[in-house]
Parts: sequence; C-alpha cells; structure tokens
Amino acid sequence: MPRLIFLACALIASTICAARPTIIHRSQTLLPPAGYAYFGYEVAIDGDWAIIAAATRDASTAQPEQTHDALLYHLVNGQWTLDRTLVHRTQTASGPLVYFKSVAMSNGLAAIGSNPTHIFKRTNNTWTEIAHPFTAPQGDPDWVSGDLHWDGNTLLATRSVCVPSQPQPWGALISRLNSDGSWSPLQRLSGGHSPCNESPRSWGISGDTVIASALSSDYETANQLYIFRRSGSAWTQTGIIHSGDGEGDVRGNEIFVPNNARMGTAVYRNDDSLTILDVIRTVSASYDTSWRAFNLTHTDDVFVQEEDVFRKNADGKYEHVAVLKPRGPYTSVHAPKVNGRRAIAYVSRNFDSSNPAVVIFDLPATYSPSRVIATGFENGSPPFSPQIGSFAVVQKSNGNHVYRQSSLIGEYRALLGNSDWEEQSIEATIKPTASSGWTGLAVRHLDDANYYAVALHSSGRVELRVMRNGASTTLTQKAFPIVAGRAYHVALQAYATWITVNIDGRAFLRWQDSKPVPHGSAALLGEQATADYDNVVAAQAGQRPIFDLSYSDCNGLIAYAPAWKTSGAGNWNCTSETGAYTMQQRSTAGDARAIVGTPTDDQVVTTRARATAFADSKDRWFGVAARYVDESNYYFLTVRNSNTVSLRKIVNGTVTVLGTVTLTVRPNTWYTLRLDAVGNELRGFINGAQILQATDGSHPRGQNGIVTYKTAAEYTNYFAWQP
Repeated sequence: MPRLIFLACALIASTICAARPTIIHRSQTLLPPAGYAYFGYEVAIDGDWAIIAAATRDASTAQPEQTHDALLYHLVNGQWTLDRTLVHRTQTASGPLVYFKSVAMSNGLAAIGSNPTHIFKRTNNTWTEIAHPFTAPQGDPDWVSGDLHWDGNTLLATRSVCVPSQPQPWGALISRLNSDGSWSPLQRLSGGHSPCNESPRSWGISGDTVIASALSSDYETANQLYIFRRSGSAWTQTGIIHSGDGEGDVRGNEIFVPNNARMGTAVYRNDDSLTILDVIRTVSASYDTSWRAFNLTHTDDVFVQEEDVFRKNADGKYEHVAVLKPRGPYTSVHAPKVNGRRAIAYVSRNFDSSNPAVVIFDLPATYSPSRVIATGFENGSPPFSPQIGSFAVVQKSNGNHVYRQSSLIGEYRALLGNSDWEEQSIEATIKPTASSGWTGLAVRHLDDANYYAVALHSSGRVELRVMRNGASTTLTQKAFPIVAGRAYHVALQAYATWITVNIDGRAFLRWQDSKPVPHGSAALLGEQATADYDNVVAAQAGQRPIFDLSYSDCNGLIAYAPAWKTSGAGNWNCTSETGAYTMQQRSTAGDARAIVGTPTDDQVVTTRARATAFADSKDRWFGVAARYVDESNYYFLTVRNSNTVSLRKIVNGTVTVLGTVTLTVRPNTWYTLRLDAVGNELRGFINGAQILQATDGSHPRGQNGIVTYKTAAEYTNYFAWQP
C-alpha cells in the first residue's frame, strides 16, 4: 500500500480541501492608550481608517467621572496609529449612560452613536462632522439608540430597546446622504408588538431591503426576523421568518438567519418566498446543540460569523475558508467588523476585560486551504527527521506498518518536516511496548528548549507540560492507566493560547498559557521507553469535533432531532435511560441509516454498539459510515452475524468489499467501532485494535453516521471528529 502523505490539496480537489480553513493571523495589535480601562467595545474600519471606542474606569464615589472616547486610527507607513479623538463624552457616577452603542464606517463616512448620533465625512485625510436628521429625545418615535449600518451613502439608525408606551415600540430611521450634504428622504421603519413581547437584537440593510431580528420574551414563541422593503419612498413590512436566534443579516439577493435547529445559518432568497438556498456550517456546527452564530458581518464576497470566514465556491455554496486568530497572549476574536479586505475586532487576555486590545486582519484575495500532513508509514519513508533515539519503519504480522522507536536509553525525538506552524495539532496511535518513563507527542517545537508535550507515563498518568528556555514544567495532569502493548489514540493541539490533549478525539487535558511558545514543528518524543507510532495526522486546523451524541440532548423519536437524517426501513429512537444518550434502531426489516454532521474530507467515527436482534442467521450486520454522500455512495465498517468484520464501499449502488477479518459476534455484546477516512487511507478498528486497512479514493468527502441491515441495534458514545 502506498504511503499516505498529503500537503494541502495534493490528493484531493480544491473544493474539497476548502473544508480545512486557512488561519489568518492579525496584521497588527493595537493596545489602549494610557488611561483607558476599556478598549474596543465598539469598532469599525474603512480602508486605512478605523474607529475604536474606549473608556476610562467606571465612575464611582472615588472616581466620580468616566470618559468615553471615539478614537480615530490611521494606517501610516504600514502602522496603525492614533490620529485624534472624534467624539469625547463624560459621565458621572449617577449621570446618564454615555457609552457608544454602535460605530459604523463606509466609503469615507462614519457614524457614531447612540444618542445623539455623530456623523463624519472624510475629505482627503480630514474628517469633518456634518449635520444629520437622526437626533430626537428619548421616548420620541425617532429616538435612535441602537445599531448603525451604512449601505453606500444610506444610513440605517435603529432603536435597540422596546418602549411599551408607543404604538410601534421599536423601529428605525433611514436616510440617504446627498452629494450636497443634505439628507433625503427621512423615513421610519417600525415593528414589534405591544407590550414589548419582542426586543430587536440586530438589523441589516442592503439596497431596498432591511431586516430586523427580534428575540421573543416567551420561550414557547419563535424568534422572528422581519423583512422590510422599499417601494418608491415608502418602507413596508412584507415578510416574517419565524425562526432563528434573534440574529440576522442581508446582502444582495440573500438573507442570513442563524438557527440552532438547523445547525448553522440558513441562507434565504431575498424575496418573500421563504426559500432556503443554503445552510452555512462550520465543521463543528452540529457538535453541540447550543451552537449559535452571532455577530454577523459581510462584504461583497465574504460572510463572517465571529472568527469564521465563509465564501462562495464554484457551485454557489458557502464554504468555511478561514479562521481569524490573534497572536501572542490573546484569546479568540469578538464581534469583528469587516469592510473591504480588512477586519477589525476586540480581543482580551484570558477573557479578562481588564486586558483589552484590538486586532486588525488583512484578508487575502484568495483563500488557500490550511496544511495537512498525514502518514500511515506504508512505504517505509516517513516524513520525520530523527534527532535522538532509534527509529525505523516496521511491518507487523498483519501487514500494517508502524514507526518504531526501539531504544530504552535516555530521550528520543523525531521532528515532522514542513510543520513549523503557529496553530497546529498532531494526533497518532501510540503503543508503548516497554517503558520506565513516558511516550508522547510535541507541538510548537521551536527548539530543544521550547515546546509543548503530552507525556503518557508508565506510572499511570498523562501530563501536559511545557519546555520553556530549557526548564520543563508540568502544566496539568490526570491519572490514566498506561499499559505496555495497548494502543492509545492521542492528540496534542496548540491553538492561540490554548493547549489541549485529546484522547480518542475527546478533550482530556486543557491549559491556557499566558506566555505561549509562538510556533514550531510537530514531533514524536519520549524518554526511557520503546513505542510504535501509527496513523499520524498533523494539521494547522485539526482536531475539530464534527458531532458528539453526548451533547445532542435528544430524547424520543429521532425525527425530532434535527441534526440526524434517516433513510431506509429504520425505526429510530434516542434515549438517555441508561445515563448516556443511546441511539436505538429497532427494526429488522431492511437497510436503516441515520446520518449526521457537516461534510468533511478527513474524519474519524467512533462508537460503542451492539446488536439487540438479527433478522435471521444470514449475513446481517450493524456498523458505522464515513464520507456519506447519499444512500448509494459511502464507506462503511460492519460487524456481522456471520462472525466477520468487513470494511466496504458503495459506489453508485454497487458494494465492493475492501477487507474482511474473522470475529466472534454475539447479540447483546458491546463492541467499540472506529472507522478512519484520512486522505485515501481507510482504517477499521474493533475494541481499540486496528484490524483492517485499505486505500481508496472513491469518496473524497461526506457526512458520517450509523448503518444497519436487518439488524436491530443500539449505539452509545457516538463521536466523530476531523483529525
């Protein structure tokens, strides 16, 4: 079997590789000027200009006045620098709130709110405040206190609170800035129902369409997205989308509605037909049913939800093309704003608002998938460079190849070539064969004195440690039995400031490092131990969960669990009666399939399963599927009452056997199944042991799930991830 090693899109088409988003790191980090405790709570960007809202510490008896400033920044000679303060406001301990609710920029125009609203126009490099019609006293129907949105020279100015005393308790104003500096026409949009059983959460504008997303105060009532359209000089509410999470956006011919029930963001055609054109998902969209997408923003060709960037592919569908990541001690980005090829966002250290910063990203014109290196050691030429120890590729009795480290003396280490990345994960099947020390993996191996490592100790614990300037420190550890001769699937990930150890795809240890090692290579390493390594995958955007049944919160008929799609003759139910969520397929009539998750290229599918009834003594089976395209195209690993385990593919309805081994199979006996589909390599595991492998390129991507044939079965601990 040929070795499996691929870099980026070496083996699969570019539209498939796009499932691995590229990592975009900030181009510059802006720290708050002296005296500000809050920085970046509202941001906006327009080409080489940006506005950042900042404030001093909260007003109190000891410090009776708080300052809120709208700071203007300018990109000069490649550096973002403070130009001046556009708006300065002060507040006393008992005075009215004066913080900025929203800032917006577009085409040399800036709007700063809430009330009063300030409008600025740029001429060359000079920003001048101009008159506008968006100021009215609180309680007035024209009171502006919410989001500001530019659409060309048109400004949408909204109310973010509900006033029950008004006939239309919440709404917005809209007007266009003319070339002579006048505004026309000033129009009002209104919506909501008295007495404020809905509150507006977000607004959007594009051309002759405005959307308003509202949260319902009654948990039994769906949230609403209201659609307003302009005809001539009048705006009229023309439609309602009865779903979503109180967020929304509109751009051109599309309306975006994040919806937890759909496990992603639904893209509706921008008309009143309520036609869904696409559903935008990350790989992990189905991982947790509480997943929600907030803080939507867009430009002409990208759509952004928090840190995730999406773009249409050649088929007109949205792909996850990039992830925005800060550098250094900062966590994930929050509420980014995108304008043209730049994005701006607030970040903090350790989610602590007392350590704020603002990051600016330069977006590329094209998006190349992040890199992946994978190997099953099948051709004897591994992509590792041994530094210490005795490494060699060895063929085992079952034909499988492993990378063996055979010296028990001192340390061992082998670096993975071409993997010097900031964000990275490495996972491998590790089988310690003899040890008085530990076996493990490393990421961000900058040099021998700086890296992160996971150590599987023979004494029965797993450690997450850092080597910093030659000094080793255990960050966290947990007891875990390590037995010689047993295989463990272990992963180590460094993502921004978070360092994570996963075992069998699930988080096991986690640590946030305030002074992270900045970058480096992935590696195999250990001390006073011999071990076999196999199934190595290193990625810049890896270890992403696809679906976890334990987070699914399903109970009852699977038809009510929107994450799953069923077909065939199955009778599906999901229960938690045993303390863990269990999928039950009760029919023995024929084929039964339950499919889940965002389609991915590489995937690992694991579960515990048992047959509760076979239709008869013939070749009946239960199993798992990977890269499921449709009923006639997927890979599947099956446990059969013919006392065999079989790895197969179905292509356009034709089944091909890729491998079969003997196994005693009994009803009501639990088996742990795992099916890997990485690159062109397929691997089947039963009860932790790899028993089947094959090479095939028929299905480069797809979903995953559960499949049975004339067998009633139960599945628990179902979990799938992208390595």
